[in-house]
Formats: sequence, C-alpha cells, structure tokens
Amino acid sequence: MTAFGCIGVIGGAGWNPLVAQVQVLTGGDVLPLPRGSLVCCDSDRYFDSLPQIRDLIRTNPQYRYILTTGSFNKIPRPVFYDLYCDFAMSAHRSPSEILFCTQTFAMSGTTLRILPVSDHLPFSVGNLSSLELVPTLFGAVENSGLWYSKSNVNYVDPYDRFDAMTRGSEMAFWYSPEGFMYLAHQALCNRVYRTQSRRIIGFSIQDLKSDEFIKLIFVFDILGITVRLIYDEDFTQFTEDQGLAGFKIFSRAGAYSFLKIGDELCYSDNSSVADSITAGQEELLGLLCVHDSLEAFMMKFQQVIHKPDRELWRRRARKAKRLIERFNPYPLAMKHAVLDDFVTQWRAI
Repeated sequence: MTAFGCIGVIGGAGWNPLVAQVQVLTGGDVLPLPRGSLVCCDSDRYFDSLPQIRDLIRTNPQYRYILTTGSFNKIPRPVFYDLYCDFAMSAHRSPSEILFCTQTFAMSGTTLRILPVSDHLPFSVGNLSSLELVPTLFGAVENSGLWYSKSNVNYVDPYDRFDAMTRGSEMAFWYSPEGFMYLAHQALCNRVYRTQSRRIIGFSIQDLKSDEFIKLIFVFDILGITVRLIYDEDFTQFTEDQGLAGFKIFSRAGAYSFLKIGDELCYSDNSSVADSITAGQEELLGLLCVHDSLEAFMMKFQQVIHKPDRELWRRRARKAKRLIERFNPYPLAMKHAVLDDFVTQWRAI
C-alpha cells in the first residue's frame, strides 16, 4: 500500500499562512481540521521536507503540530482522522506540542522528545528538543518551557524518588489549574505507588505572612511529601559559595531534572545531570540553617507567621487532601472538564 505523510498545523484564527508553506515544501493536499489544517503528501516528499518542517516549527512555537506517515494516512480520509481531530481540539495540550508516529521519531534522530503522556495512542506526544544548551556546574541543560506546561504532571515518576524545590515566589503556579493538576498527580503517586518524595522550599519574610504559602506547605506535608525549608538569603548564600550564583531552583524529578537560572527555565533528561543535582541538594540540606520539619519551622517563626495556629492549618490541609482525593479518580478528559471548579475550591480552602 502507498504510504502518505501528514503534517498538521493547529492554532490561529482563519487560514494559516504556515499551511501554504508546508504545501510548497511537500506538494500536498489540504484537509480541514478543527482549529487547523492537515497537509497530506507522498511519504518521500514528507521525509525529504522534515528538516525544513522542523525549522518552521521552531520559528512558530505558538502552534501545535501533527507529523505522521504510513498507509493509514491514505486520502481522502486518513484512518486516524478522528484522532487527529481529537488532538486538534484538546484544550489541555500546550503550544509547540507535536503528535508524531514511531517512524517520524526514528527518522528525526535526537530532535524529537517524547513527553510522558499516553492519551493519543498509538501515536506519541512530544516536542522538539531545544537547540540552546546552557552550560552549568550540574552539566549541560536545555533552555526549555517544559517545566510548568500543561503536560508537566507526568514528570513525577512513580517508581523513582522525587526530589524537588520550590519558592514562595511560585505561589501563582501552585494555585493555577496546571499547579493543581501537578499537585494532584504527585498525591496520587505518593498514595498508590508509595513514591518517596521531598521538596526543599525557599521562603522570605513576606512568605511567612502569606496564607497561600503556609497552606501549601501544610498540604505538601499531609500528602506525604517530606518538607525541608530554607530562608531565601541562606539559599542565595549557598548558591554563591558553590559557584551557582543566579540559580533559583534545581530539582531532580525521577528521570527529569529542572533548573531555574534567573528567569530562565531549563531542563535535562541526562542521568549524570540528575545525579549531580541530587548531590547538590544533599549539600544544601547539610546546612545548619535548613529547617528539617514543618514543626520546627512553625515553632521558629511563630512570632512572625500571620496565623501560627498549627491545628488551623492542619484542618485546611486535610480539606485540601479530601478535595484532591475526590479529583484523582476522574478519567483524564473528565479531570480537564471539572478542573476549573476544583481549582476554585482549592483556592477557597
């Protein structure tokens, strides 16, 4: 059977000029998609044009894409057309994400990365690896927006220890829909797989007066996450002493590592970088200024914390845990349908 390639461009209002560029490259025919278009062409033209198509994707990261090839793409209606439409209509997918087949992945060398999601099988969802590498003392990392994307919940590997960091300045994330999904997924891993996890939390004097901050650290604790806390200025001093000036966060998350250097989000899937980050975290936790438990932290700062009543915060944390336990059994599509309502309740606890 004759094989055909399909290149989908999803996003934007009306006719997208990017589709015309793909047509010129491939000589393909255009089929409509919800919120986009699908260009179908001969498989040889598909593979010949892949390098140029990757360049188009890199220069147009605001859209989502489809890259598949096989006899299943025979026009006028590819076998997986309904699945392509489903991907096109997915409100929870992030810009620059690509739906691609195994053959496309194999022909793309190291340029495509598979994200740990499985909601569009038999295809994979991923994106192009960054061309911008940042040298650090932990090793080379990519400049990347993967960290806090709508797909990030699955970066918590249930079979590997999860050692993360966060700061009070990230409260907007933790109370966003993406943050709630992330928190719920980690809670699920901790409960079902008994995942061992630890979170190092940087705080400022302003955070001690923030109900959002205090609530979050109690919720971490009740979900089974080991909490360690360090004052922002002590963390800054540590990074300067270690030659890591400018580092805001370095997290080892299963098979993934995440770094925040200034305002830049960076990523690595290199195991040696992950091991180096683990060693860096252990050095940090060896400092005398690190608070080894939530109880010790609350006792130390009870004169400064706006509401130092620990039982009050435990009750609120238990409410949040029950909310997450109600949310987690839903199938993924239903989770996204009810997410806004749950986030409203999460913020109100």
